[in-house]
Amino acid sequence: MSLANRVAAGTSLLTMSNVVARMLSLVTMPILTSLLAPSAYGVAAIVVTLVALISCITIAGMDVSYVRSYQNASEYEPVRVERYVWRFVSGTTCIASLLAWVVWPQVSLYLELPNYLVYFVVLGVAANVIYTMVIVRARLSQRYSLVSIATLISAVSTAAVSIAIAFFWRQDEFALVVAMLVTWMVPLLVLRGPGGRTLQTPSGLSRDQRLAILSVGSATLLTAPAYWVMSSFDRWFLATYAGMESVGVYSVCYTVAIMGMLLNNAVLPVWTTEAVREVEKNDDAGQVELGRVADQILAVLLVVWLAVAAAGGDIVRLLAAPEYHAAVGIVPIISLAVMFHGVSHVAMSIFTVTNNVRLTIPWWLAGAALCVGLNALLIPEFGALGAATAQLVSFGTMAIGLVIHATRLYPFRLKVFRLFGFAALVGLSALGLNAPWSEVAWQSLLFKLPVGLGVAWLAAWWFGFDLRRIFQATA
Repeated sequence: MSLANRVAAGTSLLTMSNVVARMLSLVTMPILTSLLAPSAYGVAAIVVTLVALISCITIAGMDVSYVRSYQNASEYEPVRVERYVWRFVSGTTCIASLLAWVVWPQVSLYLELPNYLVYFVVLGVAANVIYTMVIVRARLSQRYSLVSIATLISAVSTAAVSIAIAFFWRQDEFALVVAMLVTWMVPLLVLRGPGGRTLQTPSGLSRDQRLAILSVGSATLLTAPAYWVMSSFDRWFLATYAGMESVGVYSVCYTVAIMGMLLNNAVLPVWTTEAVREVEKNDDAGQVELGRVADQILAVLLVVWLAVAAAGGDIVRLLAAPEYHAAVGIVPIISLAVMFHGVSHVAMSIFTVTNNVRLTIPWWLAGAALCVGLNALLIPEFGALGAATAQLVSFGTMAIGLVIHATRLYPFRLKVFRLFGFAALVGLSALGLNAPWSEVAWQSLLFKLPVGLGVAWLAAWWFGFDLRRIFQATA
């Protein structure tokens, strides 16, 4: 099966399950936003972002090392790589959970949050780390269908638990933080890890081999926190300058705006895994094939941005309670930042393929520094709109820099002029589709649909998508 078909097959399954999962979350929105105050969403957002920060530091780039080293059969035995990676992550998770327990009292005191949330932070870190590594393990085994099933079960469970708690028990952040744990813990029942024997058995790798594996993803120790700064730190600024209610309103609109992450989360892990596999087989042919598939992924990212920018505001007006409509203007801005996040990870795969992930560190740190500066400058004056603008500028600057650097490092052949032409068309379409086309939200969505479908059809024709083969590969 070709690289394009392998990526399409894995992506199609994951995208479909992610879409269904997100649809379930949107279905719960009218119920939860009518039961829970914006401050509840604000508190939950702080907990989730803190768990995300601690988790990415805890993993320490081992997810990247896992993907690259496990498939490098010429240097390592896969079973030994797996033992080392899982033993390492298990140790760091125990340390991080302890540190989270120590750090939370200071955080809760500063932001005036309930002390009981420390239990959710500690459990959330452990669950998130294990979930991340289990998903990587499944991808390496090409068990994309099983990942899709786990995603669907998790989505149903999360929706049911959050609604049940909010409706029958507590109308505060408790329903949302419990749902956070369910999201990460339920998939573990379906996918599972490597087993206790793997954790008990020494890897058998030499010291130099262990250091080499660790170094593959070591750059992520800096790039992952930098990503957290660009994608999550704005909530902490908003909490400081505008209060938890503003964070809650922003978070609900943000949830709709990042619907493009459905594609990013489905395509980019598969793309990175299969790109490594393609280059390991044939480096010369891989340049041409990687360029062709990268063109198609970038085109799809543009189409998805257009869809979210056009429909996101209407979706918020249709589903969320009126008090959450105030930040609807951030949707097209954040969705564009999500697109640039996808672009940056298309480029990041090239650095992974060539074992040069460390070269991305300056770009990530520059993006994070730019984001912090813009947050400090814009949020006190413009609130949620300033936060969204800071994300867009930082992700856009970093993505452009990474793409230029990646093409110089490994000459995968992008059709630059075709991409720029299509991007211009999508941008003009977004300007026309951003505003509501009707005072009734569902009518506005219906009126915009033909334009979106037309742009999607043009992308399929212009970038040579073979839809018949994609459907066959998926089946």
